[in-house]
Amino acid sequence: MRNLEEQWKFGFLLPNISISQAVGNEYVVLTHVNDQRVQLLIQKQPSLQYLVKGFRDQYERSVTPSILIIREELLRTKYGI
Repeated sequence: MRNLEEQWKFGFLLPNISISQAVGNEYVVLTHVNDQRVQLLIQKQPSLQYLVKGFRDQYERSVTPSILIIREELLRTKYGI
């Protein structure tokens, strides 16, 4: 079986959506940055950490975005990525 971080890929960062629990299905998930799958992606791609931590609101307060992650097999089979 493949590692968890190899199964999921970073899709989009959504700074205007704040969620506490993951929402999605087995192929696409909108989740919080503390989700284990996201943390594994950050370990694999350290530059993702800077992207996640870099958002601020109009008052320069830190904003924690939500992240859309996509199952790698969906990208391969449907889009050939």
